[in-house]
Amino acid sequence: MTYSEMYKTSGDILLGSVDNTFRYDADEIIIPSIFLYRHSVELILKAIMLTHYLMEQHMTREKIQKKLHGHDLEVLWGRAENIIRLYLHDSIKRNREPLDLMIGAVIELNSLDPSSMMFRYPFDNEYKDAQLIGDIQQNYGIDYEGLKSSFDEVYNYFKACFDSIYNKYENLETTPIL
Repeated sequence: MTYSEMYKTSGDILLGSVDNTFRYDADEIIIPSIFLYRHSVELILKAIMLTHYLMEQHMTREKIQKKLHGHDLEVLWGRAENIIRLYLHDSIKRNREPLDLMIGAVIELNSLDPSSMMFRYPFDNEYKDAQLIGDIQQNYGIDYEGLKSSFDEVYNYFKACFDSIYNKYENLETTPIL
């Protein structure tokens, strides 16, 4: 969870460093910012899953490692969503909007970068296809403050889910698996 927060904070700092100008250097931070936000979501989903799995008596270290493996946000979300629904069933029943916002963020971030490689490297895993975003001639015209604000809102929902599940874990008297 701490790592998730660090990546999110770093993305916030990068986006916050952009004035409302149309300089080309503003466009240079969008790729790292999206990577940082995407990675923070990946890590918070894994934190949610890990916390839940640590409370399950039948889980072994190997089973947990297998369930946490991978970078595909939609796969991770499928596992985390089941856990979120288990712990927050009543809250979701009263108001589905936070869940829908989280689902939307996962789908959008995953569609931009399904393998978690698009914003890390200028080439795909096989070094065949260039992944350069933009043409270095035009600004993207991105509302950086709007992006940061929207991500803040959805991240707060992810964090609230984690906190709810972690509070249950913290109050259990169990022998740690890890």
